[in-house]
Amino acid sequence: MKKAFSLSITLWMTAALIAGSVFFIKINKQNLSIASKLKNKLTASIETESNLALIKYYSATGEFEKHYIKNNTLKLLPKQLLIDATPFTFNHSTITLQDTSGLINTFFPDEPLYRLVEMKKEHSYHIVKNSIEDWLDKDSLSNINGAEEYFYKQNNRGYLPRNRSFLSHYAELTLIRGFEGLNLKKYLTYVPSYGVNPYTMNIPTLMLTYGITKQDAQLLIKTKKRDIENFEKIFNQIEKKYFDPFEQSLSYSKTLQITISTTIKGATYSSSTLIDFDNFIQLYHDSINF
Repeated sequence: MKKAFSLSITLWMTAALIAGSVFFIKINKQNLSIASKLKNKLTASIETESNLALIKYYSATGEFEKHYIKNNTLKLLPKQLLIDATPFTFNHSTITLQDTSGLINTFFPDEPLYRLVEMKKEHSYHIVKNSIEDWLDKDSLSNINGAEEYFYKQNNRGYLPRNRSFLSHYAELTLIRGFEGLNLKKYLTYVPSYGVNPYTMNIPTLMLTYGITKQDAQLLIKTKKRDIENFEKIFNQIEKKYFDPFEQSLSYSKTLQITISTTIKGATYSSSTLIDFDNFIQLYHDSINF
């Protein structure tokens, strides 16, 4: 009887030890998994920031053209990098460079921005146009389709029109009547510019900036990819089809939106940086971990 009892105790203790060992093995595996993920994320972040430093040096020492940067001194990267948001890969990173003159400028909002909202939300052109005017002007008189203090109070927005002559950032648009629920970030820049660069625009931005058809915008993109030397000729031909000549001058800004996304074994680290290479000023930098 005593032997059976002792054996039973021994078996229970053995089972408990085995269960405890299994539990601790699982815990250790979880810890190793967490440590591995953190290591991968850290490696991805280091590579992203390292590649950003490389792009900064390349751009600062390179020569800007209408649609690319040329640099023959840095052997790690191609001799030319496009600045129209065409992605390229480098090590584990996907990188894009976008000339801000190829985006819609919100520093002084005008037609392209109103057309963009209309494209996303029908019958909103006059609402956003007049609401922005009310947001920026210094009086409290509302335009017919606009929004002044009364509108924001009645809708419990918790704020009033800013009443300054310019927007501080494109994110400010989300506060204004007509922009509710819209994500327009990829089309916009808030860097002041005195010209636009059709060479670095995509199809929607060409349509919105110049008020041209999708077919004409597609023709320009096709020409840029196949015969860049003929781009300006086709551009001028398209201009003649419209009653109003394109008013804004063609120029590149030397201010780049640089996005880098690095993925290593499932861990992704992304950064978005805005740099003025004319004055060597970093205007914005944001990093996101996934």
